[in-house]
Formats: sequence, C-alpha cells, structure tokens
Amino acid sequence: MTSKEREYVMNAKPIVTLICFAAGCLAATMFLTSYGTAQTDAPQHPDAGGIRARYARAYLHLAEVDLEIVLDMNRRISGTYPENTVQQLRNHVEIAEMKLQYELAGGEIRLHDIHLKELERAKNLAEMNLANAIAINKSLAGTIDELEIKRLRLAAEVAKLAIDKGRDPASVSTPYTHLQWQLNQMQSELLWLHVRSENPH
Repeated sequence: MTSKEREYVMNAKPIVTLICFAAGCLAATMFLTSYGTAQTDAPQHPDAGGIRARYARAYLHLAEVDLEIVLDMNRRISGTYPENTVQQLRNHVEIAEMKLQYELAGGEIRLHDIHLKELERAKNLAEMNLANAIAINKSLAGTIDELEIKRLRLAAEVAKLAIDKGRDPASVSTPYTHLQWQLNQMQSELLWLHVRSENPH
C-alpha cells in the first residue's frame, strides 16, 4: 500500500477527526454567540484585559497544543495522522490567532474577514481531500468508491460556493452570518460522523 493509500485509509478513522472538528465548531459557535446580539463589524474598543480577549488567548493556546500533540505523534510514528487532519488543525490555529487579534485590535480586523478566511481554509481542505482521493484511484483504480469521490467533489463545490456567498454584498456581514455557517458545517459533519460510525469499515 502506498503512502497516499495509507493516508486515505487512516482517514477512515474519521470518528476522532470529525469529533475534533465538531467540537471545534461548537466551541467557535459558543465563542461567537458570546458576543451578544449587539455585536457587529463596527469598530469596537480593544479588549486586551477583558474576558473576551482572555478567552480568545486561552482558546488559541488550546488549539496550538492540539496541533502539537498530533505533530508529536507523527514524529514518533510517521503517518499516524493524515495530512488533511494536520492541515485542519493548522487552519484552526490560524483562525484562533485571528480571533485573538480581533479582540486586541479594537475593530481594526473585521469579524467578516475572519469568516471569509475560515471559508477559504475550508475550501482548500475540501479540495485537498478530493485531490488525494483522485490521486489514489489513479494509482490503484477502484480503491475509493465513486460515490465517495462524488461526495468529495460536491463538498468542494459547496465550500467554494460558501466563499462566493460570503463575498456577496447582499450577504449580511454580522456574527449571525458566520454563526449560521458554523452551525451548517457542524450539522453536516455530525451527520457524516453518525453515518461512518454506523459502518466504520
């Protein structure tokens, strides 16, 4: 079995990966909800010593440690976690850094810009998953079911359209836009987690 094939098979342990993703979505949703109904992209006062900034800093440290644990495990046993899982955690750290800067900068960073960055990272990850699956089937035809390829292709398309929707001037650039996206993502991932857990093989 090639390294790419092994990577895809390792991805068949999506239970842990998707649980982590869902937990991240849930935490991010709670994080955004904590801003309250009055929160907008209008300039705000910096919160360097406030609870929001302290929470964002602690959340960033947690994301960094989650990534380091996975990197350390891969250093000990190569290929324990696939490339897309590592990238997902890197994305999580990057977004957590932006959220901390949002709290510290007092409105110099727009919340909607963070939303768009998160959408872009989700699109890149979806395209990576699709490209890996296609490459595996090219090297060994039939390794990955065509329905799975179709699902990955549609997931990449949905991720791309999410960016287009986020950039649409008609879209409302409020925390609720991002909150709705997070909830949709979490619902989709949890549903797929349930499907995979029913038939993990």
